[in-house]
Amino acid sequence: MVETATDDRIALLLLVVTGIAAYVVGQLAVSRTRIRLRFRVRCLLVLLGSALFLVVVRLAVLGGLSLSGHPDVLERLSMVLTLVAVPAAATLVCSVPRLWRLTCGVVADPWGPADAGVRGEASAPRLVVPVQAVAVGAALVPFRSLLPPALPPPAAVAVLGAVLAGGTALLWAWQRRRCGVLSEPSLSYLTEVRMRRAYVSAEPR
Repeated sequence: MVETATDDRIALLLLVVTGIAAYVVGQLAVSRTRIRLRFRVRCLLVLLGSALFLVVVRLAVLGGLSLSGHPDVLERLSMVLTLVAVPAAATLVCSVPRLWRLTCGVVADPWGPADAGVRGEASAPRLVVPVQAVAVGAALVPFRSLLPPALPPPAAVAVLGAVLAGGTALLWAWQRRRCGVLSEPSLSYLTEVRMRRAYVSAEPR
């Protein structure tokens, strides 16, 4: 069907955009300079805006298909609502305001190294994990085909929702530990040393 093919294309595009966003959000805290951090944050905000737009479009397409009486659309709609829309809402509430504050706060000494406080904000689980959860949820939706066909739609949604919840919990624990490491003040000195060495090696002789 043309309508379901349109939804499949949107789903693929959403998976690509959220996957890139999940990668970029993990690289924020390892930015060597504040100006690079600001650039990555702005790129991430564009990616998240595109992802949220695609989520709304996909929900609208599936809603229209459900009103037209297409089979299995209600199950797909419930999958997208549970696995993608809920993490996307968490991203809008938790991640986007922190990203905005982060890009507005990187004003003083933009070419200087990112200190421990900035790295701690950029690696905070409340900022990083919701973005990653959207990518995980978008990747889980196609796995419905691997579940038994006789499994009722509510049970299938519950199974994949439990997988998403477990994966999000693991991501949170890992990111919390990573945030603690990146927030160490000693890393600021190491970053500054690397930057000075790169600057000296680049000077004309």
